[in-house]
Amino acid sequence: MIVAAGEALIDLFPADDEGRDWQARPGGSPLNVAVAVARLGQPAGFLGRLSSDRFGEVLLRHLRAAAVDEAYVSIGDEPTALAVVEPGGADREPGFSFHGHGTADRALRAEDAALGDDVEVVHLAGSVTLLAPPADEVLREVMRTSRGRRLVTLDPNVRPTIAGSPEALRLHVDEWLAATDLVKVSRADLAWLEPGADPLDVAAAWLRKGPAVVVVTRGGDGSVAVTPERSVEVPAHPIEVVDTVGAGDSFMGGLLVWLSEHEAIDRPALGALGDADWRAALDFAGRVAAITSQRVGADPPHRDELD
Repeated sequence: MIVAAGEALIDLFPADDEGRDWQARPGGSPLNVAVAVARLGQPAGFLGRLSSDRFGEVLLRHLRAAAVDEAYVSIGDEPTALAVVEPGGADREPGFSFHGHGTADRALRAEDAALGDDVEVVHLAGSVTLLAPPADEVLREVMRTSRGRRLVTLDPNVRPTIAGSPEALRLHVDEWLAATDLVKVSRADLAWLEPGADPLDVAAAWLRKGPAVVVVTRGGDGSVAVTPERSVEVPAHPIEVVDTVGAGDSFMGGLLVWLSEHEAIDRPALGALGDADWRAALDFAGRVAAITSQRVGADPPHRDELD
């Protein structure tokens, strides 16, 4: 099973130009990845804490509708976190304003985070809970104890309003990289983290800190997988972009599904993938992200939509 660990929250999208009406949609990068994996037909779980409030019920129904395993879902009385969204487009990244003080996602407990032997992959995102105490320490322990036992994957998923400064976040990223096997990072995140640096140079430097592969997504310019032996580039699928919220999470989910279906979810198997394998993996993940980008919110496709 592939388990995504971290935050589940509600994305609030403006429904008019005056900010009077809002659409509430399930969100949170790890939740989005878990839903993407499940909709694509692979066993998926979510490790995180949900609220018992109305929004928490919405999130739980969302997980159940996608058949995401609930074994690692805990429920608490804390409120659900909210993210006010400025939707992105073809030429800009979406913006987020988070409202998460004292919320359920940040109250994750160590006793709720003991993964079983059925978990082959654990995915984490650096967007919220990996930076927010006390959940951050729980998730870092998940990373540390999983290294060598299961594949550990990471998306830094930079949220500047939470991350603080690039200098501060780089210290966290270095710690995460030491416990990670595969990283997926967007070109926009790298531009914020390492202003002026070539993304492929940053990816190569990250490889020396722990991961076996770094995948860089580049929006309309496609994606590239960087390993110690090679760089493999794949173009993007041409589409009319509606909204890019959740596109990176869908890409991540698609990538994990392809790797799982091709028995490449351990570190040696990752290292054995050749150019054709990476082209196929990135193309599959890109198709998943492209479909998500053609609709509002984090709404990853079901498997039959890829056909």
